Parts: sequence; structure tokens; C-alpha cells
Amino acid sequence: DTRISIWEESDRDNLQTRLDDIRRNNAFEVVKPSEVDARLVDFGVESGEFRQGDSVGATAVVENTGNTEHTFFVGYSVIGPDGDYYDNNEETGRTVTLDPGEQRSVSLEWVAEDIAPTGDYDAQAVIWKESDRNSLQTRLDEDRRNEAFRIAATTGTVTGIVVDSSGEPLSDATVRIDSESTMTDSSGQFTLSDISSGEHTLVSTAPGYTQTTVSLPFQSGPVFYRTLLSPN
Repeated sequence: DTRISIWEESDRDNLQTRLDDIRRNNAFEVVKPSEVDARLVDFGVESGEFRQGDSVGATAVVENTGNTEHTFFVGYSVIGPDGDYYDNNEETGRTVTLDPGEQRSVSLEWVAEDIAPTGDYDAQAVIWKESDRNSLQTRLDEDRRNEAFRIAATTGTVTGIVVDSSGEPLSDATVRIDSESTMTDSSGQFTLSDISSGEHTLVSTAPGYTQTTVSLPFQSGPVFYRTLLSPN
């Protein structure tokens, strides 16, 4: 409420005679200043072994611990065995709008990138005060799960043919990729399975011919490779 009075005296320290006054009920309201805050109640990550291209899901339970409705950004990133952070080029994470005291489960996702190395990964969720992913400044809470999941090497099949300098297939030639080896069949063809993605060396040999060694960049296959052997 508010009240206005008129006094005969002019000295505010010696007011005695009230001449008139007026009062207004419920004139205004005093409220607490807005407080924006939140906490991570729980954070869980899919466990197990994944390969490049797989989706690794997570769930973050977020609570608005402030006194006003607010839209938060929930960030999600993973940390590889090389210590680098991966977030699909800043595409992981999402916003959530909560009333004071409200809790909500937020589904998150990271897709294993082609550049992600194999090994054990940590996962991290962060609640940001800002809702725009391009303007994140105020970190309100975070949680991290160590060795949450593992990225395994992507494997595939390498097939090919070994021929001589005239283009004729060579049977019983030995073809080796790292520790895996096989022999060519009567048509000069070969198959090597379970080859992991990455840089490899393909070595081809046959009696009476010069060994050939070539670099073989391999992603996921299948790959067909033609090898030429020259006579000694």
C-alpha cells in the first residue's frame, strides 16, 4: 500500500500536524530479483563398443534451481583418447525451457566421426545459462563420465588381382597386408578380410617376380586393388 500526507510543518524532523492524507491499497508489489541457475541431477551415457558412423546417445536430467522460467542450453561432447573434444562440428547439445523447480530429461546424441580415433572415450554434459550455442559464456553445472564407451576400428574387405607385366593373372602369389596374408587363386584374385581403417602397406610376392610394396589407404571397404609384378 502507499500513503501520502500533507503536514503543516515543513521540517520533516518535527512533523506533528497532519492536514490531509490519501492511501492506495495494493499499489505495487516487491518481488525478488530474477535468479537464473540450474543443476545436472543425473547424466548417463550409452556404454559399449561403437564404430565410426554409429550414434552414441546420452541422457541428462536438468533441474531449474532459479526462481524464473528460463531456457538453458545443454551441451554434450566426448573426449577421445587423444584428449581432443568431439561434438560433430558444434552440432551436439540442445535447449530446454524449465519453470522454477522443474526437472526434465534431455536426450542427447553424438555420431562417431570419421576423424575420431579408436580407443576409450569420456563423455561430458554442461548446462549453460545462454540458450544460443554461438554465445555460450556462463557455465552453470557440468558432469563427466570417464571411459564411458569405446570406439573400435572400422574393418572391411580388400579384394584384388595380381597380374604380370603382360596383364596375365598370377596364381599362387602371396599378398600381405600387415600381419594378414593370403594366396591368389587360379584367376590371380585374392581376398583379405577384417582390415581395419587407416594407412596400411600391401606387399605382393611370387616366385620369379620382384616383390611389390605399395601404400594402401583404407577406410571401410570393400576395396578392389590391382597389383602388377615384374619378372626378376
